[in-house]
Amino acid sequence: MHIPMLTLRIKYRRGHAVRFISHLDVARALRRALNRSGISLAYTQGFSPRPKIGMGIPLAVGHLSDTEYADITVAEPIAPQRFAERLNEVLPEGLRVLWAGKVPPGAASVSASITEIQYQASVPWSVISDGERNKDELERALETFRRVDQLIIERERKGKTQRFDLKQQVPMLELAYGADAVEVTMRIAVRQSGFPKPEEVLRALFSLEDGQIKGASIIRTDVGFSSTSRKGKGEGGTRYES
Repeated sequence: MHIPMLTLRIKYRRGHAVRFISHLDVARALRRALNRSGISLAYTQGFSPRPKIGMGIPLAVGHLSDTEYADITVAEPIAPQRFAERLNEVLPEGLRVLWAGKVPPGAASVSASITEIQYQASVPWSVISDGERNKDELERALETFRRVDQLIIERERKGKTQRFDLKQQVPMLELAYGADAVEVTMRIAVRQSGFPKPEEVLRALFSLEDGQIKGASIIRTDVGFSSTSRKGKGEGGTRYES
């Protein structure tokens, strides 16, 4: 009797211990943990079979995340909760599965399903102001952004110029002021052509220099999915997962 393969989508956290490793290194760490877990994985066909693991949108080196996703296809049935438990037993420090669920047959890949990403950037006052910039200036910069029709930024990549309109791709931007830092919450729309980085948003909106941005702590706090991908993507933990 043929048993159809099961794809599970996991939601996991990337903490401080893995803050400075690459997206590829995280994928390798997941594969090694899956091998140690004893979970039977499905493999691709061909001369060089690979486990069927699909990673979500890469997280920049140096960023933290409470909301990462990956799709993993298993060769034998296993309850999602049990899958998460076994994987957590062998994952390295800094990686932890928060949730696992079944992906419906024929669903789009996790990376193709993501439509929005939310970040929170914590920028120390000592970094952002050098004793000169104050709350009023930041509020004026935010108000200017709200009033303009477009704000175009450019990025050079592999000899080509990418252009993003922040007015179209940053639908939400909020500031909160703490004693030690300014908290900038931004939601960025993901498109097939790409999306602006949170550092680029900070640079364009608040005239921050690269050295100032390096002093900020940036964490991915939320991920939004397309309406066609409502199932199998996590539950209860993020704003866009209703």
